[in-house]
Amino acid sequence: MKRNLTALALATVLLLSGCGGNDSGKTETASQPTQEAAPENTVPSGTPVQEPEESGEPDKTEDHVLSTLEASVDGGRGLTLCAIGKQRADMDQWGVREVRVYEGDTLLQTISVQEAIDADGVDGIDTGYTQCWSAEEAMSVEDLNFDGSGDLDLFGWIPASNTVPHYYWLWDSGSNSYRYALCLQGASVDAQAQEVVSQYHYENGVDYNDYYAPDDSGNLVLVRREIADWTQGDGQAPLVTVYTVKNGQLTLAQ
Repeated sequence: MKRNLTALALATVLLLSGCGGNDSGKTETASQPTQEAAPENTVPSGTPVQEPEESGEPDKTEDHVLSTLEASVDGGRGLTLCAIGKQRADMDQWGVREVRVYEGDTLLQTISVQEAIDADGVDGIDTGYTQCWSAEEAMSVEDLNFDGSGDLDLFGWIPASNTVPHYYWLWDSGSNSYRYALCLQGASVDAQAQEVVSQYHYENGVDYNDYYAPDDSGNLVLVRREIADWTQGDGQAPLVTVYTVKNGQLTLAQ
């Protein structure tokens, strides 16, 4: 009886979740949720990056190179990723507007943050920017789908009271470019299990763990969801409900 009541309540809860998983009842289609919508990307921006002033220091509240990272793809090709953004004028927060991908001196791609914002996120320090506590944390590189190529991770925005959302782009050898994949909250990579685990809260006392794995095309897809409800537990441990994905739908595990 308790499980039936929990599943019924869950159906309502799952309709309301944000970045990190589209919650559902026993038969809801398992798809990645969106928060807001928007346009295309991956076209070189016409907005120039500020050149250093005579002092050698750019105005940090104008676009400049926030950080530069190296990424290895396709078995050893070396790429350089440059995050272009700025500091918020009224507080110590930073945002990325675009990432420029170079191979040597050749610009391969310009990734617009607006693409991710339109698909899954919200504006950060300004329209079309992310929002982060520091320039150093704004961008990272990690192999998310276990194909040996470094994928792009951008700190999305600072939530009021939840785990941090990140935007992810996966390297696509076929198109010789990064393609936007999804937004996940509190994500960590489990290389041994070859899963990406997204941890977030729906409300006080209810925690979600979403498990993603690469499909045959290398796309990250939701394969399992575990919901720990401390309000329904015995005081020592939460009531845990597990859902698996079958035929594209979340189904209560037996």
